[in-house]
Amino acid sequence: MKSRTAAARYEFLTSDRTEPLAAARKATSLSLPYLLPPSGHSAGNDLPTPWQSMGARGCNVITSKIMMALFPVNTSFFKLQVSDGEFVANPQLNAKIRSEVDASLAKMERIVNQSITGGLDRVVLTQGIRHGVATGNGLLFDSKDGLKFYPLDRYVCVRDGNSRPIEILTVEGVDRDTLPAKFRAQDEKKTNGVQKDSAGPSSVTEVTLEEGEVLVYTWAKVTEGQWRWYQEIDGVKLGGSDGQCPVDSPAWIPIRFNIVDGENYGRGRLEEFIGDLQSLEGLTKALVEGSAV
Repeated sequence: MKSRTAAARYEFLTSDRTEPLAAARKATSLSLPYLLPPSGHSAGNDLPTPWQSMGARGCNVITSKIMMALFPVNTSFFKLQVSDGEFVANPQLNAKIRSEVDASLAKMERIVNQSITGGLDRVVLTQGIRHGVATGNGLLFDSKDGLKFYPLDRYVCVRDGNSRPIEILTVEGVDRDTLPAKFRAQDEKKTNGVQKDSAGPSSVTEVTLEEGEVLVYTWAKVTEGQWRWYQEIDGVKLGGSDGQCPVDSPAWIPIRFNIVDGENYGRGRLEEFIGDLQSLEGLTKALVEGSAV
């Protein structure tokens, strides 16, 4: 895991992501372009506007239905309870104790639901499902500050023969002024081994850096039955960035809408109708421009 830099490993794994990313960008260009902007897009630039809204409506409707099915309003989407077998195996647990246990578990359910509703987790989950419908992929990270989402152009992953993720790398742009002093002191024109004269797209990733930003990589890998990860800047490990979690309770969750056997990435729902959407796009454009003439 430490034999090469995270930047080099990320660049090596992007070749496997090229085709799924291109298909995802085609689907979002006909539906919701802001989900996966074109390569090189930076904040403040205009995004292409589709000539029809069928793709956007379809994506939003499916997302809403999935969210309602998974997280129904005013209803707990899970239930905590002790199995009847446990009470049978322990005769000392009488009806009164069982009632108290059920009441305590019901209270815990309410606390969890209130936490999800009151925080940003529901918003992040909606974003993840919308990306899943449109692009077929997305990455959720359960950090101590809550859920965080990475779109397809911000991460790469490797799966084993059973489709279980075993390696994940993410990349994002971070302002140098927020970093420790030793990283702020480095040459700001050099970012992760890539010489940069000004803000713009990095030649290693598709991340567009704004002025004063630097690429931060997070490298997570299954090692000795544990997920272990750390962050790297300019090829140097960021102190205090180490983390770990059990394999059976991962903090990193790469989601796929439609699974393709043998591939590390999935396919979105919109990709199944890409021919219809392209035809509708062309016909709508011809109709609008013809009517204008």
